[in-house]
This record gives sequence, structure tokens and C-alpha cells, in this order.
Amino acid sequence: MNVLVTGADGFIGKRLCEFLSKGSFAVTRFKSDVTRPETFSAGHFDIVVYLASKITHCGSVSGEELRATNVDGVKNILAYYPDAKMVFVSTTDVTRECLTDYAKTKLDAEHLVEKNPNNLIVRLPSVFGPHQVQDKLIPRLLKHFYRGEPCEVTSDDLREYLFLDDACRAIVAYLGSVGLVTLVGISIRNFRLRELVESIFSHRILPALTPAEERFVNQLRACAEALPKK
Repeated sequence: MNVLVTGADGFIGKRLCEFLSKGSFAVTRFKSDVTRPETFSAGHFDIVVYLASKITHCGSVSGEELRATNVDGVKNILAYYPDAKMVFVSTTDVTRECLTDYAKTKLDAEHLVEKNPNNLIVRLPSVFGPHQVQDKLIPRLLKHFYRGEPCEVTSDDLREYLFLDDACRAIVAYLGSVGLVTLVGISIRNFRLRELVESIFSHRILPALTPAEERFVNQLRACAEALPKK
């Protein structure tokens, strides 16, 4: 099965390509600009996994840039590869009452993808893993306790997190599905997250960890072990 992956050089894309390559898939990494169809390469693909995305965690991104990649890019790919099944990787942020500009573009793209009932939308919670560079809470906390970089947690919001490998494994498993799939991670409050990350670097054993928290701590530890040596 031939699979084209946009955003293949990104945090999730790189790891997903590794998982796909281990299976019975011929993986092609999309090297063109999704906003410029004249740069696209012709070819037959059974599936296109759309991971190309502009996010507000990576510096200053304008509303026009968000829409060009997150919405118009999807439209371009759908038009250029009409015979391919689209697997669109979205976010659970689209279910919130108040949508960010990023979530709005993802929801608009979902509406384009769902016009074909043979396509698939996969909604992910916040994904974390080794070598993550996005300016998110888990990478900030890891750098805080490892290097002393500033990271102040001021609110005890409840967030849902999914480990990178678990996300990629699930995406591969659902490639044959259609419609909408929402992946589930662990829901944890900010102050508890800070406590768990701190325990890794202080080697402090926390009492009364749930099985889900124990697994989560092991995943956080894998992220810590992948940090560059001081």
C-alpha cells in the first residue's frame, strides 16, 4: 500500500514514517509546499496522511499562514490526489467551547475532509515525546528541572496528553477506518504534572501512583533521558 505523508519532517511525522516503514507500507515523504500545487509530484497513492500544519506554539504565525497550510493545503491535496484516501490528523481542541485560531482552521479542514465518507479524521490530544521542540508545558517543565530554565505553572488546568509512540501506533492501526476517530490519552492537572516531572529529576518516589500515572511517568522519563547532555 502506497502512503504519502505530508509534514513528514515534523515531530509526529518523522516517527509516524518510521512506524509505517516497519509495516507493509511504501512510504513517500511529501517534499513540496502544500500551499503551492504547481510543486506537487504526480503519483498513485492509496492513502495521504495529512500532518502538515502551522501551529501557534512555533513562534509568530499569522492567521493567513495558519489558513494557508491548515485549510487551503488540505484543499489542494484533496484536489491533486482525488483517488487517495485522506487521513487527516486533527486535534481534540476543536471540541472546546472557545476555539483558538489554530483550532478553527483544523475544524474548517475537517469539514473539507468529511465530504468524502471514505476519508478518516483522527483527533489527537496534546502529543508529547522525546526531542519535542514545541513550546508546550511538558518540554518546558523538563528543561526547567534539567537545566533550570524558567517555567512557572500558575493554573491547575486539566489537560489530556498522549505519548508520541502511542499516537503513531494508533494512527497506523486506524488507517483502514473511515469517519472520525478520537484518540484518548491521560488527563492530568498542571500541578500534578509538575510534581511528576520533578520526581524524575529528584529521584523522589511518589506514593499512590495510579497504573496510568506510572505509565505516564515512564514516558516522561523517556523524554528526560533524550534531553541533550549538559
